Amino acid sequence: MHYSMLLPKKAGFLQEVLIVVLYIILLNNYIGRKDLVIIADGKGYYDYLPAMFIYKDLNFNYIDTLVTDLYNHKTYNIGINPQIDGKKINKYFIGTSVVQMPFFLVAHQIALNNSEYVPDGYSIIYQRFISYSALFYLFFGLFFIRKLLQLRKVPLLWIVVLQLAVLFASSLMHYASAEASFSHVYSFAFVAAFAFLVTLYSQSGKSRDLYLAALVFGIIVLIRPANGLVFVFIPFLYENLKSLSDDVKRLFTKDLFQLTIAVSIALIIVAIQPIIWYIETGFFFLKSYSNETFDFTEFHLHDFLFSYRKGFFVYAPVFLVLIALGSYGFLVKKNFWKTITFLLAFIIVTYVLSSWWVWFYGGSYGARVMIDYYSLIIVFASSAFTLKSNRFKIIISLAILSFSYISIIQTYQYQSFILDWGEMNKEKFWKVFLKTEDKYRGLVWLKTYDLSGKEVRFSKDYPKAMLKSTVNKGYSTIDTIFFQAETSKDFKEEKALVKLDIVTSFQEGTDEIIVVVDNPDGSNRYYSSQVLIRGPGKENFSGTTTLYYEFKKEKLDDGLLKIFYIKNEDDSKILDIELRIFDF
Repeated sequence: MHYSMLLPKKAGFLQEVLIVVLYIILLNNYIGRKDLVIIADGKGYYDYLPAMFIYKDLNFNYIDTLVTDLYNHKTYNIGINPQIDGKKINKYFIGTSVVQMPFFLVAHQIALNNSEYVPDGYSIIYQRFISYSALFYLFFGLFFIRKLLQLRKVPLLWIVVLQLAVLFASSLMHYASAEASFSHVYSFAFVAAFAFLVTLYSQSGKSRDLYLAALVFGIIVLIRPANGLVFVFIPFLYENLKSLSDDVKRLFTKDLFQLTIAVSIALIIVAIQPIIWYIETGFFFLKSYSNETFDFTEFHLHDFLFSYRKGFFVYAPVFLVLIALGSYGFLVKKNFWKTITFLLAFIIVTYVLSSWWVWFYGGSYGARVMIDYYSLIIVFASSAFTLKSNRFKIIISLAILSFSYISIIQTYQYQSFILDWGEMNKEKFWKVFLKTEDKYRGLVWLKTYDLSGKEVRFSKDYPKAMLKSTVNKGYSTIDTIFFQAETSKDFKEEKALVKLDIVTSFQEGTDEIIVVVDNPDGSNRYYSSQVLIRGPGKENFSGTTTLYYEFKKEKLDDGLLKIFYIKNEDDSKILDIELRIFDF
C-alpha cells in the first residue's frame, strides 16, 4: 500500500481536531492543566478587556485598589502600567486582547448570569475561556498550515507529520496552555493565515485574497509590532522572481486602487493602538516600552539560536532539522529562489529578534518569540516531503517523534520547576536532562552562597560512630538542639543559614535531610526537606554533599532545631555530618 493512502485525500478539519484533542489528553494526563493562565506579560496583554468592558477605565486606575481572588493587582502589575504625562497606560499592545475578545465576552456573560462565578474579569471562568481561546487559535494555526501545505501539493500523511512536529516538538505546547494569555499562540495562528493568503494571492491574483492578507497583516502588527517582520518572507512565498515582480508591477500600475484599499485595511487595523493611546494620554504615538528597545549593534545571534539559556535550536532542535530538510529539498529541485529567499528572511528575523535589549526575553521556555514564525519554517521544510523517497520521509518522521518525546518532557520540566526559567546553562541542562521525578524540582534553581566573611554562630559535628547507631532505613532523628532566645542576640543579621556538610554514599538520589524548627510545645515554625542530590546534583554519589537551609533568625528564639534523615536505600550511608549556622 502506498503511504499516501493511509489518510484520505480530503479530511476537512478533522485532523486538526484530532491533533488538538491529542494535545488536550496529553495536558490532562501528563503535562498538567493550569488554572491560572492570565499571568506575567500575558496579564498585560489581557488587561484591556476588563479595563474596557468592566471597569470603564483605560488609564487602569482601578488597578491601584483592586484585589480579586487570584491577584493583588497593584503588586502584580508592577512594570505593566507605566505613566506618560502622569497618566497610566498599558505598555503592551492591544492586539492580543482584540482576538481574545469573543472568549472574554462569553465568559463575562456566564459570570453575570451564574452566581458561582465573580464577574470581575479575572476569576476562574475568565481563566478558562482564555485557555479555550488559545486552543481555538492553536487549531486555527494548524488549519492554515494544512491549507498552505496543500497549496504546495504535500500529501496529507506528511502534512499531519509536520503539524504534529510544529506542536509536539516545540515550545508551542507550553504557550498554548500554561501561558495561554501570552501573544505567541495568537501570532502563530495569524502568521500562518497570512502566509496562506499571500501564497493564494500569488497563484490567483484575486483582490479578495489581497484584502484578507492585508487584514491579517494588520492584526499581526496589532498583536506584536515586531512581527511585521513577516513581510520579509513574502518573496519566499512566491514561486520565483518573475512571479513576484509581475505582481508588484501590476499592483503599482493596473491594480493601484486595489493596493490602496489593501494598505488602508491594514492601517485601519493598526490604527486601533494609536486611538487607544490617544484615549489614555491625548497622544497618538507613544514609546510604551520606554527604554526597552532593540540595539542592532548588540545582537546575540549565536546565543539566540544555540545557547543553553534560551537557544531556539537547543529547546526546539526539530526546527534545525526542518530547515536543513527544506534546504535539501529545494536544492535537489534546483530551486535556488526558494532557498535563498527563505534563509535570507530567516537571518533577518533572527538578527532583529536577537537584538532586543533582553535577547532571551525574560522567563520563558526556549526562544518563545520564534513560535510566531513556525508555520513559515514548516512551509520551507515541506519541500523535502514532496520528494519521491518515502523511506527518507519515514526516517525523518521517526526523528520528529524523538524530538517530540524530548520536547514533551521539557515542557513538563519547565512547568514543574525542573528547568530554570531564566538562567539555564550547559551544566544545569545536562544535570536534569529528561529527569521528571519530584526530587529534581527546584534543583537548578538553588541559590549559591558566598560565606566569606560570614560568622559561624553555632557548630556541631556528628562523626561516623555516632551516626552508625542512630541512622536506620526509614525515618531517623539525627539531633534536636534547643536554642534559648538569648542565643540569637549574637546574630547581627536578620537571617540564619544552616549549612550541612554530609559525607555520604547514597543510591538513586532518594534520601532526604529534613531541617525543622519547632516551638517547645511541638508546633512548627520552619520546615524544609531536601533530597541529597541537591548537593552534588547527581545520583549514585559518594563524597561530601552540602545542603543549605535559610530562615529568619527569630525562628531560633526558644526553638527546637531538629535534623532528620530519611533513608530509602539499604546500602546508602551517612558517614559524617558537620552542622554550621551562619549569621547571614
